[in-house]
Amino acid sequence: MLRNLLAALALGFSLVPGVASSDQSTAQATSQSLLPDTDGSLQQVVISANSARQSALRNVELISNIVNALPASAKIYIIVNDRDAFIVARNPWPERIQFIELPFSNPITIWTQDPFLVLHQPAAPQQVTLLASKEFERAGDALMAEKIADVAGYELKQSALYFEGGNVVSDNDFVFIGANTIRYNALELQISEIDVVLDFQKELGRRVLVIGPFPQPVAHIDMMLTPLGHKRVAVADANAGIRIAEQALTNDPESVANFEQFCEDNFFGHPSIKNLLGSEGQKITAPQVLGKTRDMIELSRNVAPVLDGIADSLKEYGYRVDRIPFLFGGPESRNAPDVETGMQATYPMLTYNNVLLEQDEGRHRVYLPLYGWPAMDEAAASAWQRIGFEPRSIDGLTISAMYGGALRCSVKVLEKK
Repeated sequence: MLRNLLAALALGFSLVPGVASSDQSTAQATSQSLLPDTDGSLQQVVISANSARQSALRNVELISNIVNALPASAKIYIIVNDRDAFIVARNPWPERIQFIELPFSNPITIWTQDPFLVLHQPAAPQQVTLLASKEFERAGDALMAEKIADVAGYELKQSALYFEGGNVVSDNDFVFIGANTIRYNALELQISEIDVVLDFQKELGRRVLVIGPFPQPVAHIDMMLTPLGHKRVAVADANAGIRIAEQALTNDPESVANFEQFCEDNFFGHPSIKNLLGSEGQKITAPQVLGKTRDMIELSRNVAPVLDGIADSLKEYGYRVDRIPFLFGGPESRNAPDVETGMQATYPMLTYNNVLLEQDEGRHRVYLPLYGWPAMDEAAASAWQRIGFEPRSIDGLTISAMYGGALRCSVKVLEKK
């Protein structure tokens, strides 16, 4: 089914007519622009942890790993909806970490990336505006922007457009937006796709490149596309992921089985936890991952031409393109969710493009998700090293990737130096 769908789609990204000549009017429309994913060092970020009395233990461990891995100079806000459920066992940086409390009745996810975008003034980096999506329906995450703005002293604006932050990435030249977001806005607002792009340009203060095809094979483009700055971009490489997986299955099948077993055993945070009850009392069990690597290899073969097409199109537009290993997975790899539980978790999407970057004083650093499959993790770290970045791995992203999210999904950068 997926093979037939992808075969019918145009590959690569599309540049909407008229966009390239509109940067002067865009600059006049707003003095602020979207905070780029490139350049600078991390200064302020926000992450979230839903209640330890309402969620699996793995979320607490992940938050600890992120806090410990990020630079000691970075201010970290942690959004919680049940502060009393957490004990800070050790905190050598009392001024560095600040909790933002939401009501207990307000459910949240760990993906702070999506409900809002961050605008800043390049000449005055501390003048920050949070731009909230016109509507945001996942859990109670829509409240995040308001609470962060209140605590941090930022301005809060409501966008006239619908978006999820994971489908928007940026360098200093362009904002890259996934085709799904453009089409959704055109349908909801009953305007043309070109008008949607022009409206995004006005709000985000920079020219827009639309990344296709439609529908996207991966829900958010930050899972497959990483702007590096200076007309460079890293694009996920499914063929590389296939080669690594096939070699592991041939030369070290035990390592593959161990990874698959790890995904199932640690789905709820600890191997002794076999199931949990959902919000409506339904029984939730870990998805089956054992033996699924071969299936993901075949699905990756279907996605590979799309990713190659995006890479080739960006080269034609003047970008130097580097490739990073990728193995398909996540909710997109399933034909339908479980009808009884509504669960979408499945084999993890092994992406090493969903990262955080720091580039300052000649240093290039990448904070990289670690999934626990040595062959994949080591190959990805080597790929980033080859293109001039020092990798710093953050463990605990495997289960998040089973829901289709990784590191950038979980960390929203608010300010960079």
